[in-house]
Order: sequence, then C-alpha cells, then structure tokens
Amino acid sequence: MPHSSGGGSHGGGSHSASSRPSHVVSHHRMPGTSPYLYYRHGVPLILYANTDITGAAYRNEKRIAFFGALFFSLLLLFFAVLSCSPADKLTPYPASECAVIDNLDVIDNEDVLLTKLNEYADYTGMKTVVLTVSSSEFGLWANLENYAYSEYLSRFPGNERMWLIVYTEEGKGEWFFEGMQGDETDGVLPETASGRFNASLSSALDGGADVGDAFLTAFDDLLEYDPFTWHFGTAPVFVCGGLALFILIGAVIPLLQAHDIKKGGATKIHLDEGETVESMERVMCEYCRKKYIPRFHKACPFCGTPRTTRNANPFPEMDFTYPEDNANDF
Repeated sequence: MPHSSGGGSHGGGSHSASSRPSHVVSHHRMPGTSPYLYYRHGVPLILYANTDITGAAYRNEKRIAFFGALFFSLLLLFFAVLSCSPADKLTPYPASECAVIDNLDVIDNEDVLLTKLNEYADYTGMKTVVLTVSSSEFGLWANLENYAYSEYLSRFPGNERMWLIVYTEEGKGEWFFEGMQGDETDGVLPETASGRFNASLSSALDGGADVGDAFLTAFDDLLEYDPFTWHFGTAPVFVCGGLALFILIGAVIPLLQAHDIKKGGATKIHLDEGETVESMERVMCEYCRKKYIPRFHKACPFCGTPRTTRNANPFPEMDFTYPEDNANDF
C-alpha cells in the first residue's frame, strides 16, 4: 500500500512520514534491599540489592542480557547498513505515465515541468504525477494526506511504483502539498531524498517562486541525489548506530559490575543504622597479603585462607628468631 512521502505548508513546515525493575542494585540504600560488602582495589564498598548478587545465577543473568543486547545491536546495525545500500532502478508499469494535472491553473510551465518529471523517471524508473486541487475537494477527508492516499489508490490501482504529489491553496499565500509514494519506490525515494525534496519545494514556495518554478527547483535538487550508491551519512545509520551503542553500554556496565562483585569476594552483611565500613578494623591475610574486614569474614574473601592470630608466623615449622648472643653479629 502507498505511504506518505511527507509534505509542507506555508511557513516552511514539513513532516516526515513505568514499572519498577525486578532487580535493584545500587550504592544507595533503597526499600527492600540488603547490604552486600565487596572489595575493589582493596577498598571495601557497599552495594544494596534486592536479589542475591553473590551467586552464579546473578552473573549468568547479566551474561545472557549482554549477549541478547549484542545480538539486537548487531541486528540494528545490519538494518542500518541495509537502509543505505544502493537501490535498483525501477521498471515502471507499462501503462503508467508522468503527468501534470493543474486543476487550479497555477502552473504556467506545464510542458517544462513534465519534461523534468520524465527526466527524473528515466533516472529512477519511478513515474511522478503532480496534481493541483481546490481545498474544497478534500473536505470530506480529515486532511490532505488522507485525500492524497485515496487519490493514489483511485488513480494507480495495484501500482506501487508511482509518486503522487498533491498541491492545494487556501487563501492568498496559503499553500499545502502532500506526497504519496508506492511501497516499491522506497529504494529510489528514501526518506532522506523525499525530505530533501520537501524542504527544497517549501523553501522555493516561501521565497515567492511560482508553483511551476518551485517544482522545477525541487526536482533539480532531487536529481542531484544518487540513490544508486551507498549513503552512510543518513539518519537511519546515526539513529540505529547510536541506539545500538546505548543498548550495549547499558548491558556492559552491569556485566562488569557483576564481575567486580565476584572478584571482590562479595558477601551479604548486616549494618546498623548509620553504620559505615570505612572506620571498621581491617586485617591482612597471611597468605595473599590482602586486607579485609574480619567482622564479616571467617576466612579471607580473596583466597579462602582461614583467619588466625594476626601477624602469626605463617610457617611455624621454620624458626626465624636468632639467639641474643649472635644478634649483634648481623
């Protein structure tokens, strides 16, 4: 079915075609969360979560979310590249022809404009019809877009390779236009090209150009657009690329955080109101030499060595003391 290629009106305007999360992990206390202690670069940190963040299930969940985001991002990039790939020239239907139907008698150079429409059709394979109508003719429709849609279906039944541009005026200096293109024309007339045409036509009409001359200017500008080459600088590329990057960052950050939580020996703890871990006593592991808070650990959270007397000799079978008589010899 045909769809709008955009339009414009006097003044230069144009148009183109909470729920709470299941898992909460935060550095700030929130209702329904419990404190978890982990270490990062030897510094004790507190996370508040409403789910167990110490188990493998939590990390696996973040991995699945990351790979899902990666797949969706690659899919977005694929469609973005597909949208800017070169188009194939259309083969017009045999009975279709370009035409200028000036019911308002506002186009003084119909023959010149028709020649330009045929030039554009030879270039893209898409036939164009410019139709001017009185505003009273589409009074039964909600707007000009609906009228243009109905006219397309009526004039080109079963033909999805046409472009219909409807122009109307209402009062002195008040003009409107609407384009309707067949679904098979998206390759040669993407949104980038139709937006360029709409802006050029609106600018010419706002500048006081005759209607026919304004259409000539817009088609001259449109002929400079090459639909048969790659267009990486188009809006879909930037939108899809930015969205893919946003999705990936949103999935990578929780995954890295889950890795830090595991690496930092996270454990669920209890803190009294207003209590912090910064002022709590720390001891050094006798094996891996990393410091931790003994109040919350019976063994080193990094290597698992059981906690013993602080500064005890880790190798009791070896005597590192020296007789007092020989102490001064060293």
